[in-house]
Amino acid sequence: KRHYYAIALVLLAVMFFNSLSAVTYYSTTFDETMHIGAAYYYWKTGNITLNREQPPLVKIIAGIPLAFLDLNYPEGDWSNKEQIEFGKLFLYHMGNDLDLILLFSRVAVVALSLLLGSALFLFVSKIYGYESGIFALFLYVFEANIIAHSSVVTTDIAVTLFIFLTIFALWHFVRLPTYWNALPVALFFAIAQVSKFTALYLVPIFLVMIIFFIFRKFLRFSDVLKLFAIIVIVSIFTINLFYLFQGTGKAFTENISADRIEKHIIDNPLSPLVLFAARMPIPLPENYMLGLSDAVLHDISGHSAFFLGEYSYYGWWYYFPVLFLLKVSIFLLIFIAISVYTFYRVGLEKKDDQKLAEYMAIIFVFLFFAISAFSDINIGIRHVLPVFPFI
Repeated sequence: KRHYYAIALVLLAVMFFNSLSAVTYYSTTFDETMHIGAAYYYWKTGNITLNREQPPLVKIIAGIPLAFLDLNYPEGDWSNKEQIEFGKLFLYHMGNDLDLILLFSRVAVVALSLLLGSALFLFVSKIYGYESGIFALFLYVFEANIIAHSSVVTTDIAVTLFIFLTIFALWHFVRLPTYWNALPVALFFAIAQVSKFTALYLVPIFLVMIIFFIFRKFLRFSDVLKLFAIIVIVSIFTINLFYLFQGTGKAFTENISADRIEKHIIDNPLSPLVLFAARMPIPLPENYMLGLSDAVLHDISGHSAFFLGEYSYYGWWYYFPVLFLLKVSIFLLIFIAISVYTFYRVGLEKKDDQKLAEYMAIIFVFLFFAISAFSDINIGIRHVLPVFPFI
């Protein structure tokens, strides 16, 4: 066991230095202008307003190292619409050392990536043994898409980590459905929600998994009610905590006019129900709900993209599966093909723990790709990064 842990540490060290070389090599990416600026603004003012289209967790984590630096920043009250201007002023026009800011903030994301690698090694080792854990970690450490997004301050590695930990915890709960085992599921689910709004994909994925578990007699209905109650309570508290309970209890229509909402859903048969819900007080922070509405409206409005010789504002349903085949290394694709063939030949005639994990991984990957097919924002493989650990 000690030897396998030593090998795992060596692999993680290789990843750390590989990511560190990328950290010091990349220039500022577009999203980082907003994320890093917001990160420092959060720590200096306690005001969770800038860059609300993404929840605050990554910015809070990336801002921890920056809080130890004596940096100049444009003071005053900045609105969400001014996030790009604030970021540009902070990074380029206030006399700060840009390279030092990028290094300190990006190292925090590298740490999250190392945590994800460690969780992957432990989970796979628990199911299949340490040899398989090392092999999974080996594939993870040398996957170019993982390295790339481990080296910039965006939300994708964080949401991948906490979605993976949520499913890992759910696996434990299904094996032994106690209150104590439900608590980590709820906690990781809640933290995923403050990582990126993509984590809301967990809601339909959970529903399908739970129905499947009940059908297969892995869970009783009473266990499901217990789990859902704890998830709701913990999520409401955790989300409010990360937003410092700012504006909790407001209705959507207090910030966004009912006319503006109706304009986007006028042809939807559920529009009366949506408008009714928009007028109800919500036990969640104001900026969380506004950020979620911004993200949803962004998706509805579309985003310009170029793919396989075509230009579109509303994307392609087959974008992410094709992109996965194009962007993932041939080395990894070969192993995926071998594993699919082996899985087909061997089937699910294994120990219950392995069978359960495989069911969950298959359901997650297929549903995540299926839900992503409805997205009109087709701007990179990072939006399906959460499938990588399960694959």
